[in-house]
Amino acid sequence: MCDHEDIHVLIANMSQEEVQSLVVDLLLDEIEQILRLPREKLDIEQSVFDLGMDSLMGMELVLAIEERFGVKLPVMALTEGANIQRIAERITTQLSSSDEEGDTKVSDDKIAHQDDISIAAARHTAQDESMTQEEAEALSKKLIEDAMKSSD
Repeated sequence: MCDHEDIHVLIANMSQEEVQSLVVDLLLDEIEQILRLPREKLDIEQSVFDLGMDSLMGMELVLAIEERFGVKLPVMALTEGANIQRIAERITTQLSSSDEEGDTKVSDDKIAHQDDISIAAARHTAQDESMTQEEAEALSKKLIEDAMKSSD
């Protein structure tokens, strides 16, 4: 398994197209594990939510992306109907600009706030075994909406 420190070494001498292809492949690995679906059932042009991902799985994917690639995507990036190809493009853009300060960087405070919300929701639902899937999704949705309101 490739972690975010190794990814920069791995892509150092790759073209943008090769990096994009690698990111799609690694992203498919993560989504395959989260959704528990075989790769052949995953269409990179279909919305991750249309593939069966719910909001808690979306938070799990955001955390997996951060761990594997060392880039932070806002949870809202998934709720905008993003497909695997678009998510991979965002990761590729951040990977290629990680050595320079660019316009692709989101405010560190906003990212930290969203990450805190994602982690808190995941911990809360993991600890509360009596919480139903619907209640967990409702909590996640409310937390994300509150985060969006406070960031405006």
